[in-house]
Amino acid sequence: MARGSAGSLRVRDAMSLPESHWKQFRNVRWPGRSDAQIDHVLVGPSGVYVIHYPPSEPQVRDDGGAWCEPEVAQSSEAARAVAGLLLPRYQATVRPLVCFLSDDALADVVDGVTITSRLALEHILRSSPVVLSTCEVAEVSGILNGRLEPVPLVAPESSARGGLRRRMLAGVAAAAVVGVGAAFGPEFAEISRAWF
Repeated sequence: MARGSAGSLRVRDAMSLPESHWKQFRNVRWPGRSDAQIDHVLVGPSGVYVIHYPPSEPQVRDDGGAWCEPEVAQSSEAARAVAGLLLPRYQATVRPLVCFLSDDALADVVDGVTITSRLALEHILRSSPVVLSTCEVAEVSGILNGRLEPVPLVAPESSARGGLRRRMLAGVAAAAVVGVGAAFGPEFAEISRAWF
């Protein structure tokens, strides 16, 4: 569902939700799918929000079909997967949400999925009816903390040259150890050669 953390980080920086009442999980593995991830799960008084940040601006379809159908379907499916991790009494509090990173004031509901922009997101979160007490937010967050697996940030290999540089430095370090070992005697030199 997610491409990376840029969307959720940009929105997080713009929001001022108190950590005492809101718990956030960013870039987590999609439950039951090893090939996908969810951008953002946000737990607070107004519910559990499973948020997808599309990489492009919203497009209105000319053929009369519902707009942003793939995002709506994806967000609904991800929300069902997250709801499946929770106790039955909390499953109805899970809400799928698609947040475009535009600065336009956008708020709509398509097939039960809230479509918004980052400009309206915090207002929607804060003004929606309260469905979870502070204790319930803590309980739901604890469940999700134990069941949602963070996706590790992997630094891409900058180039083949970077890999070659690391291998060369490792070789220089090995040669230095072997050279120092030779100064301490043949037994140490043999041991250091075996290590490298």
